[in-house]
Amino acid sequence: MAQQYSAQQGYIVCPRCGTPNPPGTLYCMKCGAPLAYKRCPRCGAQVPINAASCPHCGYVFQYRSLASVRRTMAGAVPTPSGGLAADLTAFYNLVFKKRRPILNVSREVYATLPLKTYLERGKYVMAAAALFLMGVGLVLALASRYPVSPLVALIYALIPAGAYMWYIYQHDRFEPEPLWLVLFAFAWGVFSSIIALILNETIVAYLCGGFASCAAFTEEPSKFIGVYLLATLPATRNEFNDHLDGFLYGAMAGLGFGVAENVLYIARSFARLGMGIVLLRATTILMHMFTVGLAGWWLGYLKMTGRPIRIPEALVGMFYGMAIHFTWNLLGYIIGPAALLVVIIAGPAMLWYSHKILQAALLDEYYWGFAQGYAPRENYSSSGYR
Repeated sequence: MAQQYSAQQGYIVCPRCGTPNPPGTLYCMKCGAPLAYKRCPRCGAQVPINAASCPHCGYVFQYRSLASVRRTMAGAVPTPSGGLAADLTAFYNLVFKKRRPILNVSREVYATLPLKTYLERGKYVMAAAALFLMGVGLVLALASRYPVSPLVALIYALIPAGAYMWYIYQHDRFEPEPLWLVLFAFAWGVFSSIIALILNETIVAYLCGGFASCAAFTEEPSKFIGVYLLATLPATRNEFNDHLDGFLYGAMAGLGFGVAENVLYIARSFARLGMGIVLLRATTILMHMFTVGLAGWWLGYLKMTGRPIRIPEALVGMFYGMAIHFTWNLLGYIIGPAALLVVIIAGPAMLWYSHKILQAALLDEYYWGFAQGYAPRENYSSSGYR
């Protein structure tokens, strides 16, 4: 692999994106590309990144401890002391305001998935398939009363969701989450539409008089349950390491819910609006992705700062998600068709802001040593786990 180097301080320039990376970095801090070579500080030769010494001049490379990596930047974001008001303020400051990298983290960010869970991954795949089929089966049955084929509506709903899933997942560069758990989160989102439908037909219909904004109080908790279980169950919680993981799993659950919802909307309106409703729903699904992503981000933040994920504290991120969801539906109720302009702008804005949140999380992981080889990567072999 051809690789360029910056003359200043021996920085390694990524061959994919051109970002300068500090000496000893194994993965590009911006795009995550593996950096296969490093420069010898004595003779300037290119040598393999894992070489202990330079084969040209014999220079012995110094091993960088995790502590030395984390000392490369002064200052830290303080951990909130707890309490609802403090947590709500901390969430706002951490997510919606410019912040410094988070350096004070617990050892939980380096935890690895138990071997037993990995060996039983087939059960999670089967569970994901069952959840997906139950959720899709219900919405297809409900959509069968409309003129357009429910399967056509399902395909149109899945295509943009799949693109967003790929976009979010490719941000997880240093320690990629296993696809079977990612798909489980997505399948939970599809299944949660059943829970939300029941609650909407009871709570929203009778207690709120069918007011659409009240759906935020039923749909957000329904999607959140699966993400919370992934973060807390002994079998999976060690894979739920930090805020980036949390946003990823939450976004997948939100996209799964959005697919189920979009099948109904597309089937109902396709005969009248054609591809217009498909494009519109491809934008509105981003709201579900973003709101549950925020809830998952907070769960990951609690985990990485060493705080217990108890129900009261865990709901902070979901409160913000419900507020955004409530406002989204309220705008449609107040301004009617003009809300289309809001949707066209707000949907892509949420996707862009999701990118910003994930980029900030990647920078945090960089300063925890994830780019230097300290990411909690499981290594399974035929002789077991090591």
